[in-house]
Amino acid sequence: MNSISSSKTQQIHQLNQLQGKMVVDSLVLYLINSKIFTLDDFTPPDERGGVSSC
Repeated sequence: MNSISSSKTQQIHQLNQLQGKMVVDSLVLYLINSKIFTLDDFTPPDERGGVSSC
């Protein structure tokens, strides 16, 4: 019975992580669409310190 409980706990933890990521992604999209930030504000710099182009 412990393995079932542990498995359910792990599944709940993974679901919580996914939901948290979705909230962050939604917030970033809102900030970009509202023109509060640009996509470059969320892009990590390249090895020379500039923004990498994708």
